[in-house]
Amino acid sequence: MRIFLILSVVVLWLGSPLCSVFAQDQAGEEATPAGEALVESDILPDGAILLGEGEENGIIARAWLYRAPEPSGGQQQQATRLFLRFLSAESNVVVEKGLVAFKIEDADGVSTPAFKMEFKKGYFVAGLADLSPGFYILHIGCKLEDDKKRQFRYELTVN
Repeated sequence: MRIFLILSVVVLWLGSPLCSVFAQDQAGEEATPAGEALVESDILPDGAILLGEGEENGIIARAWLYRAPEPSGGQQQQATRLFLRFLSAESNVVVEKGLVAFKIEDADGVSTPAFKMEFKKGYFVAGLADLSPGFYILHIGCKLEDDKKRQFRYELTVN
């Protein structure tokens, strides 16, 4: 009977708000309640198209292209953006540091100069000049925080 009474008290205490507060205090300020995930603001716009995914030397690279709708009122703005996310293949953690650049090669084999990309909230980002319809190859070169050079290649068809 005494064991039943003790178990009842423990079960009631575990389900109480006081226990939840105690557990969060023990876990530290970074603890989140069960079932809730920390969500970082995602800057990848709705409507971005996944160009592909590649893996080289322990890094996964995903590339997206976003073409903004035509602006009204004749205002000029950077309408096409390139987004790249690098992840560790082992831990699936976003790689945030390094140098990343891209070139675009047309169907005739003519390439643009290399353009550097900037890191913003989980992605390396760059604006693209409007491309005329046709087939292109997007070449990505990077030297990330582990100082290893990697290259990725994505095919792109513009209608």
